[in-house]
Amino acid sequence: MSTGYLQYSESTGLMTVVSWDLNLAWGPRAGAANGAGAAGAGGATQGGDGAPDGGARPGGGGRGDSTNVLADRFLADPSFAALYDTAVADLTASLFTSGDAAEVLAEWAEVLTEQASDLVDAETIAAEAEELQAQIDAIGE
Repeated sequence: MSTGYLQYSESTGLMTVVSWDLNLAWGPRAGAANGAGAAGAGGATQGGDGAPDGGARPGGGGRGDSTNVLADRFLADPSFAALYDTAVADLTASLFTSGDAAEVLAEWAEVLTEQASDLVDAETIAAEAEELQAQIDAIGE
């Protein structure tokens, strides 16, 4: 699960989402500490993780929970919830159903295998790519 912070600009009156811990965007790996490294600081509002979990909407707080007050408030509005559902369906089609995510995964696994085998052994790269591919396949169905 990834964490995000909201940064408020007093000069513009606008908020910006600042992504953080995107390495956890797919959720914690088996055996990893639940939400490790995704804790917020300084009272920042944390963003959702976007990982599929049985149809629940994203909104993880970064510590293994699945609530986010800001996301809950937005999604309580039927018009916004409908826009959100449409955007998720469009994004799923463009990334997962289309095969684009699988292509990117294969390319990056190849790059890591060819250029980073001194840092990560090929078996680990293959196993983790296979795990991610299974998740991509499940989302694209």
